[in-house]
Amino acid sequence: MTDRVAVALLCPLLTFACAVAAPSADLEKRIVAVAEAVTPSVVHIQAILKFDDRRNEVTGSGLIVTADGAILTNEHVVDDAEKITVSVPGRKRKYSARLIGTDRQTDIALLRIDPDADHPLTAARLSSDPVHVGQWVLAIGNP
Repeated sequence: MTDRVAVALLCPLLTFACAVAAPSADLEKRIVAVAEAVTPSVVHIQAILKFDDRRNEVTGSGLIVTADGAILTNEHVVDDAEKITVSVPGRKRKYSARLIGTDRQTDIALLRIDPDADHPLTAARLSSDPVHVGQWVLAIGNP
């Protein structure tokens, strides 16, 4: 294959790859808006797990789903934890969390913290719209 043929074959592929890789300005603005809206509800979770005679710290992210302190996180982060603490964006203190329930099959856990009475939590605005295979998702964690 000559160099000229190789270039002729690669140009359309490179053009397609560049078009797919470069998001539109509108899409970028929408992603930034979603990130800004949800970030105050994304918390950092620390769990202390005991293995034999050792204790290990496991960390993960969670999402505040109600202003009274319900938080969704991953089951594998808090499973068998002796102690769970939650750091909320913009707050200096860490909150002690209680494990309310888990579902190992879907890797979901529900925690509860007691927020300060004078400073309510910012719950994420969740949608009840159905989700479809092939839709875009945006993962936001803390840290």
